[in-house]
Amino acid sequence: MTIKVFFFPQVFHDQTFHSVASLSTDVPVLTCSGIAKRFLVPGWRMGWIVINDRGGVFEKEIRGGLLNLSQKILGPCTLVQGALPNILKNTEKSFFDSIITIVEENAKFCYESFLRIPGLKPVMPQGALYMMVSSKL
Repeated sequence: MTIKVFFFPQVFHDQTFHSVASLSTDVPVLTCSGIAKRFLVPGWRMGWIVINDRGGVFEKEIRGGLLNLSQKILGPCTLVQGALPNILKNTEKSFFDSIITIVEENAKFCYESFLRIPGLKPVMPQGALYMMVSSKL
């Protein structure tokens, strides 16, 4: 069983995105996503889980548990729920391209800055909104 948590299904311009669900035909996968980072709307709290339930592994407990959990957690307001179909359907690709460009430029700046600091070894992200940095103390 694989549980993949992925909130930003885009990568930098020189990278290729591969969904974990596309890598296997027999391993069940849960893919989590949402609009906060992709559409730059933090706090809207609108997300979803795509269930690739190969072999019915999730049917007995996982699917029901997810349904129960979704009914116990406060979700997004009605306005956000109503706006979601339009947001998903009508947002231009150029919007996402510009976001990726800005995030990538910021990542390069941070990466190059960390490289100049003795004892720090950054790992250049390939699409993430964060950077891993190891330190040698």
